[in-house]
Amino acid sequence: MRNTKGFTLMELMAVVIIIGILASLSIPNLIGYARDARNDRAKSNLYTIAQGYKNFRNDFAWVGFSSWGPLQRQNLQAEQSCDEDTIDNLVANGATITPAILIRCSYINNIDYEGLRYHFYLGNGNGACAACNSPTPNSDLACMVGNDGGAYNNTYCAYIDMNNTLHETAI
Repeated sequence: MRNTKGFTLMELMAVVIIIGILASLSIPNLIGYARDARNDRAKSNLYTIAQGYKNFRNDFAWVGFSSWGPLQRQNLQAEQSCDEDTIDNLVANGATITPAILIRCSYINNIDYEGLRYHFYLGNGNGACAACNSPTPNSDLACMVGNDGGAYNNTYCAYIDMNNTLHETAI
């Protein structure tokens, strides 16, 4: 008498093949969701940077800014006083306002900008926002240039203007 309990090898192979087909269809979607989440995080960071920059400019309108390269991780231990006298003394002694000062003054979050796919710039640092084809690059609050890991591979640019409007473009 033959034992008829269980599955045959053909039935198991059919199930494995079906699962493999379903997985191959869903994995690209999951990868796309991860990329979109990274891009949304980057855009959120860009808004935070732009708002911090705008707030600092409103609080200390007389202070000039130098042009910087991309924001990088700032390892800050000491607190920085951010009253008008301290900022005036920095400017009077020839210091330029840098991202480190904006971070110490809590205008910008201290996050690991190097861990992201983009280079973030305050204002039009080193002319970076000009690559975004902004009609008024000198009035932009912040921009990011880099690789979104998808359709804009190494050619993505986004900037926020004075109205807090996000503009995205391919370079």
